[in-house]
Amino acid sequence: MALGVVRFDGHPVLGGKGGDLFFAGGPGQSAIGLAGPMARLFQRFLNRRDVILIDQRGTGRSAPLECEDELPTRPVADALDPARQQKVLMECRDALQKLPHGDLRRYTTSIAMADAEAVRQALGVAQVNVVGGSYGTRAALEYMRQFPGSVRRAVIDGVAPPDM
Repeated sequence: MALGVVRFDGHPVLGGKGGDLFFAGGPGQSAIGLAGPMARLFQRFLNRRDVILIDQRGTGRSAPLECEDELPTRPVADALDPARQQKVLMECRDALQKLPHGDLRRYTTSIAMADAEAVRQALGVAQVNVVGGSYGTRAALEYMRQFPGSVRRAVIDGVAPPDM
């Protein structure tokens, strides 16, 4: 599976001595999609290190899994009906499984963290600082669990429980 990856090179004199790997929230949020809104924050990081953004499988530029949104004009009672919600969920699942990359068993946090480790190795970065917010905290914790030697430091903000 092809992954969407963006690496912003740090300052050639002050930075570039490793990478800060950002895990987006969601689940389902594109890390690359945050590049514009987070540009000012990234500038501060780039004074010291490279910034690495990976769209986890199923998001953004990495074999996205997206279902059509329901119309916002639908009556609230209709939208909250459990039977209707179940039907919409099953229709979405069936549509996703028909995609060329639709084996939904391949879209787990554990597998996505193995992807992140493969990217780190391919970029030749010895260790990364991992940064995650919301669901990204779960991803960061899983990455640290699987690859403790690959992590220099971690920042987790708005911790999401592992059973989320």
